[in-house]
Amino acid sequence: IPHVLDFRLVLNPGATFGVGAGRRGLFIAFTGAALAFGMWMFSRWTRRNDVVAHAAIGLVLSGGLGNLYDRLVFGCVRDFLHPLPTLFWPGGKPVWPYVSNVADALLLVGVCVLMVHLWRMDAPERKPAG
Repeated sequence: IPHVLDFRLVLNPGATFGVGAGRRGLFIAFTGAALAFGMWMFSRWTRRNDVVAHAAIGLVLSGGLGNLYDRLVFGCVRDFLHPLPTLFWPGGKPVWPYVSNVADALLLVGVCVLMVHLWRMDAPERKPAG
């Protein structure tokens, strides 16, 4: 999609923004622990009819599994989505130089939905004035 989304393969041996390259075992262990925690949260913390929380946790778990698969099979995470490739700040630096993947998008959307859902659950109900 011109000016909106570009496809560029980047093999990321680290975590977010390439931090921690060469620590594959640590990232695999952390992802496994995070997935186990997510499954526990899904089974213990949510109510049966809490569809929003189930969907959000499902997105987070799916993103985690996708990146874990890449690390186990390929030894790195395969990033290939580059949003806003032709948008630059004055001076020539790209607005968004980072490349990500579908799993990263699922993680981001799932965490955001879960945060908003939890925030709305904890908000006190307001009574109408009058």
